[in-house]
Amino acid sequence: MEAVRLLLGGADAVTIAGRAGGGLLLAAAPFAPDAVLGLFDAKGEANNLLRDLVGRAPARIRAERGKSHLQLLESAHGLLVLSSFFDALAEKHGDRFAALELTDDEKRRIGDTVGLRAQLREGQVAPMPGATRGFAENVPEVEASMRGLAKAFGGFVSQLAAGRGMEGLEASAVDRALEIYRERYTRLAADVPEFAIWSQLDEHAATRAEIRDQNQTLADLSETLRRVVDAPTPATEAEQRLANHAAEVLRRPIWQAESRDITFPTVEQGFVSPRFRLAVVDDKSQPADEQWWESQEEHEDLAGFLTGYLTDPASTERPLVILGNPGAGKSLLTKVLAARLPAEVFTTFRVPLRAVDPDADIHQQVEAAAEELIHERLPWADLCRASDTTKVVMLDGFDELIQATGVTQSNYLHHTARFQQQEWINGRSVAVVVTSRTLVMDRTAVPDGTLVIKLDPFDDRQIEHWVEVWNAANESRPTVRPLTVEELEGHSELAEQPLLLLMLAIYAASGEARLDAQQLSTEDLYGRLLDSFVRRQIREKAEGEVDEEILVARETQSRRDLATVAFAMFNRGHQWIGEADLQADLQALEQGGGPAGTASSRSVTWAQRTITSFFFVHTAHTGDETHGPGRRTYEFMHATFGEYLIAEQTAALLADLAEDWRRSRGRAYGYTLDDRVLRALLSHQPLTIREQIIPFVGELIADLEPGVRQDLRHALTALYREARRTVQDDPYRPTPFDAVSRLAAYTANLVLLAVLVARPDGLTVTELSEPADSPNLESTVKLWRAGLDAEAQRSLFGCLVRDDDRFRVMIGSEHDSITLSEARLIRDRGQEVVQITGEMLSPASYPSQAASEFQIAFHRGVLGIMAARWSTPLLERLMPYDENLYVKLAELIEGAGENALVDSAFLLVRLLVDDDLRIPDSLLHRLVEAVFVPELIPLMQPHISALALRRPELLRRQPALLEGAKNWDRPEFLYELARSARSANSPDVDSLLTVLAERVTDEEAPSILAVASMVRNQTFAPRLLAAAVRDLRRYGSLAWEQLRPSEMLTALETMGDDEATRVVVALREYVDCRSGDAFGEADAQAFEELQRRFSVQDGSDARQSEAV
Repeated sequence: MEAVRLLLGGADAVTIAGRAGGGLLLAAAPFAPDAVLGLFDAKGEANNLLRDLVGRAPARIRAERGKSHLQLLESAHGLLVLSSFFDALAEKHGDRFAALELTDDEKRRIGDTVGLRAQLREGQVAPMPGATRGFAENVPEVEASMRGLAKAFGGFVSQLAAGRGMEGLEASAVDRALEIYRERYTRLAADVPEFAIWSQLDEHAATRAEIRDQNQTLADLSETLRRVVDAPTPATEAEQRLANHAAEVLRRPIWQAESRDITFPTVEQGFVSPRFRLAVVDDKSQPADEQWWESQEEHEDLAGFLTGYLTDPASTERPLVILGNPGAGKSLLTKVLAARLPAEVFTTFRVPLRAVDPDADIHQQVEAAAEELIHERLPWADLCRASDTTKVVMLDGFDELIQATGVTQSNYLHHTARFQQQEWINGRSVAVVVTSRTLVMDRTAVPDGTLVIKLDPFDDRQIEHWVEVWNAANESRPTVRPLTVEELEGHSELAEQPLLLLMLAIYAASGEARLDAQQLSTEDLYGRLLDSFVRRQIREKAEGEVDEEILVARETQSRRDLATVAFAMFNRGHQWIGEADLQADLQALEQGGGPAGTASSRSVTWAQRTITSFFFVHTAHTGDETHGPGRRTYEFMHATFGEYLIAEQTAALLADLAEDWRRSRGRAYGYTLDDRVLRALLSHQPLTIREQIIPFVGELIADLEPGVRQDLRHALTALYREARRTVQDDPYRPTPFDAVSRLAAYTANLVLLAVLVARPDGLTVTELSEPADSPNLESTVKLWRAGLDAEAQRSLFGCLVRDDDRFRVMIGSEHDSITLSEARLIRDRGQEVVQITGEMLSPASYPSQAASEFQIAFHRGVLGIMAARWSTPLLERLMPYDENLYVKLAELIEGAGENALVDSAFLLVRLLVDDDLRIPDSLLHRLVEAVFVPELIPLMQPHISALALRRPELLRRQPALLEGAKNWDRPEFLYELARSARSANSPDVDSLLTVLAERVTDEEAPSILAVASMVRNQTFAPRLLAAAVRDLRRYGSLAWEQLRPSEMLTALETMGDDEATRVVVALREYVDCRSGDAFGEADAQAFEELQRRFSVQDGSDARQSEAV
């Protein structure tokens, strides 16, 4: 039982384990290396107990929840690996274990010696299967761990007399150990649901497709997870109330809006489990890049993945990040998942980040979200203490958090992971799910090892399934025309997005014409939907006979009011708006005030009338209506509706502006443009802050007549030039008045809109900078830096780019740093190069001189090679991709007609020194001749000479290289390089060596740049030897261990007496450093001589010699 004591860490535990059949042994996780060494037991008792424990594991695991449950899973798998390994060893070695007769102290000391402790880091015997690696995929990882154990065992027995003849047998036991492991895992999976779940993740695609059909709404997830515990403790009252709210979602319509004509499927009916792509983040990952995601493998069984993830102990270490484009169904997925998780196993908290304090800690945000549902404030600690379930926190809308705070939240996911890890220390298991739009993932650092999934668009089968559900829900609606899959085929880009598919269905339901009879873009769809529902709302509520002109006016007013709602949210940085704020905005923007007449204090407010009649708005009541309008908030069913309304209203105001410009040109006393409403709305946030606004506005502007766009171009640039002359505080105040911030947002939006109008050619710089009294472009960009918050700046500079003398809007472009973007907009070439270097290479050389367009492109190309090329020195030639980068660089400079920057050339030569032997002669010669012109060569030392010495033909082809090497001010260093590079067929190197040897011999060398080989190889230069020894002294043992005693003695005897006195202290330190080393006969004799000469000197002699 001593082995078991080692495993449990105490004699009492052994007693308990023996009496209870080892049941408590499973709690002894993580494993200690000493414990594993204890398994080398003569009688095999420990392994028998392990095998018995694996059999008892299922009941023990199912009896626990939360952290204990997850720890026991890890323990069971570890015991499974260990028992399989040692049973296989026992089969191979039989009774030979008995001959070892090891004491516990011997086991510990041998374990330290053979490095078994390193093998069992943090007690992890072998990696577990889980969400990213099913059982079959994980077997190679288990095999690697077993081979590590086998190697440790080999080292273990090799030091024992009784172990002779057993070496090597342990490796052959690994194959048998894997067979045992597979057999026992299969048996364990029959009783432990998690082990079965992880094995099912390996099923082939056809099986996964069948599973997917059964799990469109994650229906089986709940039953599977409920089986992981036996007789679970009932949920607490608070947990059950939270679970009831979550489950209610499944019974609600998939679109929560009242309609007299349409029946919406429930969430349970209408949610379709999406396909997804999965990645484990490392330093090469690009989760914000759509093209990068295309290269990731596609998966279908989301229910299986989520089940595997939530049962994986690793889920408590880092958040799961769920990405998707607008309307992909991220939020709905979190609602369905929350509804499906069994309350007796998981306590689920769904936190809409747009609705909580963005500056609060995560646990405080959870408390606030829970209070909103159950109307009771419960501290996080109390919620956790109430039960031992695993807590699942769903943080929905990371992108909305960024918008709400105006900062990049660059460490948000690291903070989230730290929250989980702290909770684990507190004894709580917490899994966290974070959702976000894909585009903002370049705003935050993602911890390595984080699981990230991206929801894919619907495929044909999913669209067909959804259409069947829609038609079934509306079968009894005679006014709803059934939707067909065929008519959606022409709109596949819309139909494959869940939200837009719903919009298409709604639009088609009331239309007589089939969808395939119309051409629809995304903005067309939103526009027509708004037309349809606004018209229906106005005309259905009209009392009696109303003139058509009045109805049209009401529709226009309603559309304008809805846009005001969208701007109210947008300008405040929220996805919701309170009724009081909305009322104030509507009145401020309406020149004549609000509609006249209110019947009483209980009458419906203007805001209520605008909002509650709209199909796509959700109204939230936080109290009784008697408490006043401030207790009611509104939000769009999806943020994209608000983004479209902002774009549409902006386009309408631009059309009015163009008409005003045309009229103003005929006025007798000059023009005055009426931009009051436009300026009021666009003076708070740049339109780029929301993902879809600029694309929508761009398409709506493109629909204008060419003449209108030309007038608008003139009008917008005129407003830009006049904008700074006055900044007034408008009655419309969604944000506190700040003249700098208002002016920054307005001028940024004017430039953006002018650039959109100027498509496709772009807006010229002169249109903004002329006439002479126009605002200076540089000062305008600096105004944006001063007046916009970090996220606003990032969105603006990521969209507005400068191409030579023109500005363009780039949708979805890569985000450079704000400082680099600023430099590019104002054409500060020096700062641009500095930023490029700093961002792509750190530490780096920072060029300060002015740079041309070519020089910047060349510098970026060099840095691109440094960042992208693979280090493959064992290959005879570079990877084709890497070689092609050099080819492109040569082509770029050969056609440029000007030199590269010194900094670019300096970085390139260092690359070529590393890669030269694997670069074809012709390509290397092209680069050297084009880049390293004579005036640059002195600045390239010693790298350019190192390159030439490795490829001596360069010395013949470019004489300036040879002259540069001969004249460099470190001849001793180049001599050593040249000596190392000399070969029988390198006369050019020999001639260089002759010149350098003369310089080394004749010139004084008070200090040099030394390497150890100089002491061995440059005995022809006594002064150099002394200087080399003194320089090497700086590096202590690192240098002394490279020099044999015989080499040091030879160098000393070569020096003159004067030179020798200068190295006494260095040689004394050498003797002291090497005094414990063993040498061969010649070196031992030399070392004795060095000891005789330098060990007897006292300190005063040493100090005097050093002074000399």
